[in-house]
Amino acid sequence: MVSVEVPAAFEDIARDLAQPLLRYLVRYVGDRVVAEDLSQETLIRMHIGFAAFAGRSSIKTWAFSIANRVAADYLRHPDQRMRIVELDEVAE
Repeated sequence: MVSVEVPAAFEDIARDLAQPLLRYLVRYVGDRVVAEDLSQETLIRMHIGFAAFAGRSSIKTWAFSIANRVAADYLRHPDQRMRIVELDEVAE
């Protein structure tokens, strides 16, 4: 297993934002299990980019913009597109 050094400041930020990000993503995608996965992906992307965070916005704004892109990428994937079903098809 690879050990990754996580700055204490990032741990605090991740702990503070984990629940608000999860709530946002549940509302965004409508599925708690998917939202939990997307939340983890958001935190991973935040961790990767944390050293380069320039502070031009608040950390919360930065985190939610990442979460928004992660969710949009998920929903944009062809497997996630909703299929419109005609009423006649439903009866069949």
